[in-house]
Amino acid sequence: MTQAIADKSSAKSARYELLDDLGGGQTATHLARDRDTGDEVIVKMLDVRQSDEWKAVELFEREAELLAALDHPAIPKLLDAFVEQDEAGHRARLFLVQEYVEGTDLARAVEEGFRVDEERAKQIARELLEVSSYLHAQDPPVIHRDIKPANIIRGTSDDGSERLHLVDFGAVGRFVSAKGGSTVIGTAGYVPTEQLAGRATPASDLYALGATLVYLLSRRPPSELPVERMRLAFRKVTNVSEEFAEFLDRLLAPAPEDRPKDATQALAELDSLGSKLPVRWSGSIDNQPRRLRPPSGTKITVDRRPDHLEVYLPHAYGHYGLSLMLPFGYLAVAVASSEGLSALAGIALFTLLAVVPYVVSRLIDLRLVLTPERFERTYGCLGMRFKKSLPTEQFEGFELGNVSAVGSQRSMPGLIVKSSAKDDELTIPMGISKAERRWIAKLFEPEAPEEPDE
Repeated sequence: MTQAIADKSSAKSARYELLDDLGGGQTATHLARDRDTGDEVIVKMLDVRQSDEWKAVELFEREAELLAALDHPAIPKLLDAFVEQDEAGHRARLFLVQEYVEGTDLARAVEEGFRVDEERAKQIARELLEVSSYLHAQDPPVIHRDIKPANIIRGTSDDGSERLHLVDFGAVGRFVSAKGGSTVIGTAGYVPTEQLAGRATPASDLYALGATLVYLLSRRPPSELPVERMRLAFRKVTNVSEEFAEFLDRLLAPAPEDRPKDATQALAELDSLGSKLPVRWSGSIDNQPRRLRPPSGTKITVDRRPDHLEVYLPHAYGHYGLSLMLPFGYLAVAVASSEGLSALAGIALFTLLAVVPYVVSRLIDLRLVLTPERFERTYGCLGMRFKKSLPTEQFEGFELGNVSAVGSQRSMPGLIVKSSAKDDELTIPMGISKAERRWIAKLFEPEAPEEPDE
C-alpha cells in the first residue's frame, strides 16, 4: 500500500454523495459532492475484489502517490485517498478524491463544434507543453503516457480566464531507463512505437501531443489518417503554415531521438517559430537530424534559444597546441645538445619551448554567438578577451579552410566566415577535429531561401 492511500473507516466514503456516473473501465469515476464542504469533487473507485488484474491496483495506487506529490495549476489536486475494508478486514475498495474541474474535454468539444486554427493550436500546444515541462522536470521525469483530447479539459483558472487541465494520471509512469519493462498503456493513434514496446520516455508524451494537435486541426482521429514513411500524413487535412507543419513533424517523428527530448525543449522550439533567426538556428541541438548531432566525445557545448545561438569551445587550440610539442621538443633537444647544457637545464628548456605553448593553448577558449543583430567571435585566455563581429544580415555561414592563428603567420585549420561584406574577412582558427569543424559549420548554415513562383 502506498503512503497516499491510507486505511480508513468504511464510513469514509459516506462523506461523498455520488451525483453522476462519468464512466471508466475497472475504475469507476463519479462526480460527487463533499457533504462536509459542499464542494463538487471527482471520486474514483476501484473494487479490488472485482479487479481482473493486480496491475490495475498497482496503477491506481501509483496515481494516488503521484498526485499527492504534484502541485501545478493545470493538474487537478488530490484531496483525499483512502481504502475501505470488508468485514474480514481485507481491502475491498480503493478511493481517490480529486478537485473537480468544470469544463468540457477537447474530444467532446470538437464533437460539439469547437474549431481550432493554427494560432489556437499554438496556444493549446504552449499550455500543454508548460504542464508537461513541469512533469518532465520531476526526478525521475513523470511521463503521462495517455495525453489525448479526452484527457484535456477546457476549464477556467482562478482569475476566470480559460485554462487547459491535464487529467487522468492512471497511466502515468516514471522514466528510469531505456531498457523497457514498463506497462504498455495508451490510446490508439496517440501512442508512439517505443511506448508500444514498453519503453516510454518524455519524448513519448510529445508524440501524443502532436497527434492531439493534428486531431484538433483536422477533426479526424489520427488512427484514421494515412501514414507515409511511418509518419502521419496530416498536411492535406489541415490548414497550417509550413513552419508549424514542420514543428508537428518533429513531434510526430517515428524515432524518439528525432523528436525534442522533452517538453522544455519542444516549448523552446515552439517559441522560436516566427523568430528572427531561422528555425535551424533557434531550435535545440540534442535531437536535430543525425547530420547535425555533435561528434562523439566532443567537449563543445551549444546553447540555443529563440533569438540566440551560442557555441562554446573550452579548448579552442587543443589539437594545435599538441602539434607544437613535437617540433619545439626537437628544437629544445637540439639546442641542449649543441650548447652542452646540463640535464636540468635541458629539461627546463624543453618545458619552456614545448610544454608551455601546449599548456597555454589549452587555456584558450572560443565563443561563437549569433543573435538577430550580430555574429561575434570571442577568444579568451586568462581573463583577456579578443572579439570581432559583423552584422547578422551580412553573415552567410562558414566554409572550412586553412587560416592564420591569432598573433601568428602560421596556418592552421579553421573556419572562414562567408560574408556579404567582401572587404571584412573574418577567419576563425581552431585546433579541433575536422568532424567538429564540419559540425559547427552545419550548425550555422542558414536555411535555403524559398524559390520564387514562376
